[in-house]
Amino acid sequence: MKNFLQPLLNAGITPQLTSQQARTVSFLNTLVLLVLLLIILNLPLPVIEAPQSSSAKLIVAVLSIHFILIAVTLLLNFSGRRTLARIYFALVAATFMTLYTLLMGTDSRWSFMLPIIIFLLFYIFPVEEKKWMYAVIAYYSICFIGLELWFVHHPALLSLPPGFVTKYKWVNTFAVLFCAIALGMPGYTIINRAKKNSPKSICAQNDYC
Repeated sequence: MKNFLQPLLNAGITPQLTSQQARTVSFLNTLVLLVLLLIILNLPLPVIEAPQSSSAKLIVAVLSIHFILIAVTLLLNFSGRRTLARIYFALVAATFMTLYTLLMGTDSRWSFMLPIIIFLLFYIFPVEEKKWMYAVIAYYSICFIGLELWFVHHPALLSLPPGFVTKYKWVNTFAVLFCAIALGMPGYTIINRAKKNSPKSICAQNDYC
């Protein structure tokens, strides 16, 4: 399994990249693999809950298309088009979170993923690409606010059993919790690393201050 995953995690990383650039590429690849795993885990639910429903079949089709399009991000990184890979991944993710919410309603909590992914964008885009990052964040904001306004006067586009939507609600609740922990850990590590490498800390270690 490690031999299979390692080339995917390192897709697009070359010796010419700085360590910071390599980390952003590796982080995006890791995120892509996690999203693909989440899609795979979500695929059986419509089939199990409503196998004969046309709405459930549509959700399976949308999940399958989402899987294929997200996987393209790895191909873009492999080909060295790293900036395009970052922009493409972010736009595809926002579009499908919005689509899932329109289909299933806000109770499914797909829309909760939009602000969570905004946090992730700060890890995906290097500082020299901040203009692209801000543009993508604007798109996420439009999607999130647009969904809130849409559902003031409109129901979900699909008619689904309440129990079906509730199951997605719980799946996405745990996904949001997982993302919150995953976001906090790198920040915690960076802060503590900076503290250890502070001038005062270095002076104390070398006894020359």
